[in-house]
Amino acid sequence: SKDQGDSISINIGPDGITYVSYRDKGTIGYNSTVMQYKNSVWSPLGNEGFSVNGALSTSITQDKTGKLYFIYENDNGQLYSMIYDKSTAKWIPLEATNGSNGFLGMSADFMEHIVLLINPITQEPNIVFTSNNRINLLKYNLITKTWEGVGPNIAIIEGGKSPSLDFDKLGNPYISYLGTNGNNKGLSLVYSIDGGNTWKDNILTKDTFDCNLYCTDIAIDKQNAYSYITHTNTNNIAEYLKDIGGALADAP
Repeated sequence: SKDQGDSISINIGPDGITYVSYRDKGTIGYNSTVMQYKNSVWSPLGNEGFSVNGALSTSITQDKTGKLYFIYENDNGQLYSMIYDKSTAKWIPLEATNGSNGFLGMSADFMEHIVLLINPITQEPNIVFTSNNRINLLKYNLITKTWEGVGPNIAIIEGGKSPSLDFDKLGNPYISYLGTNGNNKGLSLVYSIDGGNTWKDNILTKDTFDCNLYCTDIAIDKQNAYSYITHTNTNNIAEYLKDIGGALADAP
């Protein structure tokens, strides 16, 4: 980047091109910018600083056809969804977002982590974020061109934060997040969808650690159905954990 950047998201397509979105401190207002790494050269993809107001959080992904989707939270906490238009080489609002520059009509908790990911079966973009102390999962219906909730909102207990999302080989979503049990000990929790209507708590993991935790991420092994979770503890040490039968163990 030309200047400092944070809130970084990365995506690598089937063609090997790498895309990075970030909060660009080189723009007036710290707006969002996307860069691509192609033919050993980094260059802006589309218009730099294209977000409405500053970008607190960003996430970028693409479907199997190479269509790029982007979501960001601006400095008012509002969520915006965009798509890259190759014909104009610009980021434009995703359809059916109330005609207001891509605004989803809802806001996320201030400075909270958001994740945008494609469901491997339906190819629908999904986003997970926290709002009003609840974890929300939305999918973009490609037929109706509307954002829809997936299951009920998950009520956050014990100060949940930093949600992460992945899918198993059947397209079922799994959400992990961090919390605290009230005794200054971190909780790592995983929810899974059950029948498309309700969420299962502790289907994979609920474990307690002797310190607060930060910055979680989850990945599902599509072959063996194991879940892998990473987080950083208060000592700034990254831990990598593998779920086996509902219990966490150090990952190899």
